[in-house]
Amino acid sequence: MALLRPRLVLRIYLVGLVQFGLVLLGFALLMWTTRATARNLEADARAAVQRIVASLADADALARELERVDEVLDASIIVYDGSGKVLATNRRGDDIEPPAFTGGPRLLRARGQGLMRAPFAGAPAAIGFGGPPVLPPVGPPMLAFMMPIELPDGPGRVFFAARNPRAPFNGYLVVGFVLVVVGLASFITARSLAKPLTRLSAAAQRFGAGELETRVRLERADEIGEVARAFDEMAERIAHLVRAEKELMANVSHELRTPLARIRVALDLAAEGDASVARQSLREIAADLGELEQLISDVLVASRLDLARLGSSPASGGFPLHKEHVAVSDLVEKAVVRFRAAHPGRPLVVETVQDATSVEGDPVLLRRALENLLENAHKYTIDPNASIRLGSGVDSSFVWVEVRDPGIGIATDDLRRVFLPFFRSDKSRTRATGGFGLGLSIVKQIAEAHQGSVELESQIGAGTRVRIRLPLAT
Repeated sequence: MALLRPRLVLRIYLVGLVQFGLVLLGFALLMWTTRATARNLEADARAAVQRIVASLADADALARELERVDEVLDASIIVYDGSGKVLATNRRGDDIEPPAFTGGPRLLRARGQGLMRAPFAGAPAAIGFGGPPVLPPVGPPMLAFMMPIELPDGPGRVFFAARNPRAPFNGYLVVGFVLVVVGLASFITARSLAKPLTRLSAAAQRFGAGELETRVRLERADEIGEVARAFDEMAERIAHLVRAEKELMANVSHELRTPLARIRVALDLAAEGDASVARQSLREIAADLGELEQLISDVLVASRLDLARLGSSPASGGFPLHKEHVAVSDLVEKAVVRFRAAHPGRPLVVETVQDATSVEGDPVLLRRALENLLENAHKYTIDPNASIRLGSGVDSSFVWVEVRDPGIGIATDDLRRVFLPFFRSDKSRTRATGGFGLGLSIVKQIAEAHQGSVELESQIGAGTRVRIRLPLAT
């Protein structure tokens, strides 16, 4: 179906074909007009010649017929016998010979194609067989031809020339019509290109000036429409990134202020000298520092993965992947150990096969991705006795590792956005479920950095399943 869309190249090509067709039509009309005029004039000439030949014996009747040709047909006529002698003419002059003209009807212009030394209405003209054509003075178009006739005493011929031949269509009008139609088609085509491009240019200028809500919203099915839609998508992503950056600053400010305030309170309580209170305060300070450390680590990892994805060098903040063969069983085992140490009361069911399956990747980042999935599953599973399941397996040329939880789930409208940086399906910021919404974003970035992918299924109240797919090591 894409081939049937009115693409820009096809549209311009079709307009060119239409214009070419109009030019051909104009030439065809001009040729048809000339031929039709010649046929009409030849018919008039034959009728006039018949009357003239019939009146050769009557001088008065012959004069009337010759005058009729001059006045009614606005033409000049010369009747010759077989030897070239002029039998009758409405031209003045006593030495009129056949012109140096042979062939069928031809449209003669007063300049450039003339065959006569003087215009028909002028002085007597000497017209010879052998001399070269001579240009007449400027005058109207003429259509002239020589045709054979039968005289009472043998064959003859007639030279007939109309000074203003009547045509079904005026040649100038035909040419003018073609030029107007072609010009109008070119103008419409140029306008159909210039108008959306001007609109796109204005939108780009407004967006560059800081109006991040600017969109082109151009509904076209050609390449210009594709450029406009690409611009809108780009503008939407940039606007989202700018909003996400501002939201990050607000969230970082909030999240940094909260643990720092708790640390200050704990220090103030410890300063009062109560040993038990001081020990409790130290535990709270350690927890708050761990939260701050995790926050800063998430932000740094997300930023560096973005820089690495964009091709930045390590000197600019990005870091290359330190790839090696990583056994999936070792990866799962280390993640399980860390999770059980951090959450000893949470049931964790491991459904993985201990085999030699391995992937080629950065073990630190891959373990980080798996730990993020387990941590999310723990945070959003409210029931402390509900089990989280961790599994792995091989599918074709990919190995998959997935985490399933019976938690609160994710709304359908949020599923397509949960992998965006800083998006949080749960807007609360409690100690249990707080965060920046970087966990799944980091998981997706790590998987894609290893030429893998992430699949997510979730339903409100029924839980969530997240699967990472990575290519098997060669």
